Amino acid sequence: MKKIIVIISLVLVLISCSNNPTASDNQLKLIISPSELNMNNSDVETVSINIEDAEDLFIVSMEIVFEDEIIGIDEFNFIEGDFWSGSTISYSVLDTGRYSVFVGLQQTSESDGISGNGILFSFPIIAQNSGSTNIALENISLLDEDGKSIDGFEDLEVEGLSISVDLD
Repeated sequence: MKKIIVIISLVLVLISCSNNPTASDNQLKLIISPSELNMNNSDVETVSINIEDAEDLFIVSMEIVFEDEIIGIDEFNFIEGDFWSGSTISYSVLDTGRYSVFVGLQQTSESDGISGNGILFSFPIIAQNSGSTNIALENISLLDEDGKSIDGFEDLEVEGLSISVDLD
């Protein structure tokens, strides 16, 4: 009977040790916020790109893909988000149906990189024509200060935005 109790105790200890959550259980995510928009004639709405569970992020770059017949992007009102602390460098270029964005920290003599959750950047979109469309993220890079993809990048989850525009 003592052997059975010892064996059961060992099994319980092994199971409890293997089920402890760790920081690596967190899922790296990029989220376009809001997730849905209903827009009317000449409406302007602010869209944010949020990150969750980032570790040692130094640079982000991506292309925001959209249907420019339905919505437009105001590239001159690009706003860096609250995720970034310290000095940053940002750059954005608007092309037909694509908005390329780069935001990165300025290198210091210390170890650089930010971990956590927050808004990476925001930008305004403008209703142009009636229809339904989506905003998607492509060619995403999330790099640490050594130029390597941050932890979790290979399993990155991206949540998009659906937009309905009614100009009637």
